[in-house]
Amino acid sequence: MGGHWLALDEKGKFARSQLKLLERITPDGFTPALIVADGGAPIIVNKDGYLYYGASFSDNNEVIVGIMKISPDAKQEKFAPEFGKAVEALGVTGLTCGPDGTLYAACLTRIVKVKPDGSFSTFVDSVTVMDCDHDAPTYFLRRLGVDSRGMLYVAASGCRCVVKISPRGQVETFLKAERPWSPTGIAVRDDDGLCTGIHQRQRSLERGLASARSKSYS
Repeated sequence: MGGHWLALDEKGKFARSQLKLLERITPDGFTPALIVADGGAPIIVNKDGYLYYGASFSDNNEVIVGIMKISPDAKQEKFAPEFGKAVEALGVTGLTCGPDGTLYAACLTRIVKVKPDGSFSTFVDSVTVMDCDHDAPTYFLRRLGVDSRGMLYVAASGCRCVVKISPRGQVETFLKAERPWSPTGIAVRDDDGLCTGIHQRQRSLERGLASARSKSYS
């Protein structure tokens, strides 16, 4: 966990919410609303109108691996209580939702799929990035996004890559940044275009986007 996490609430469900753990940085009533978890865990506003937080709390109020479901009136409930057992060390490192409301959670080398009813399964175990540098300590999967066809795009920050994962779990390198830059953020536009944030310098972002546009989305 840790870092700076943003969620865009396109329909403004949380436009007047006062949330624990999180901060809405847009004015009251402004749509779309922008929510930030500064130093917390990944967050996403799902199709069902709830906000999902990539961490949970024990009965003793200790932070544990899990997912918290938060309503616009700020009520919190544990979601998929057994989910934490499927997640590697360091917990959830990325969280997004698909067109059908299914959640996809990233951890260091694994993607876990969580259905709206709370059932979950490992979508891809031990993701292999073929273009990873030989000296990379780990793939370190982070932020991710899903397009309208169910294609998953994941920032493999340890490899300086963005990988594309098909609905059947096939993994391929989509783009690779030049040293010393590394993709850390992913956003999929409504037209299925891909934007990625690349750590360190703005020109790396421009190069990464140029590389992405040159590749096929099929």
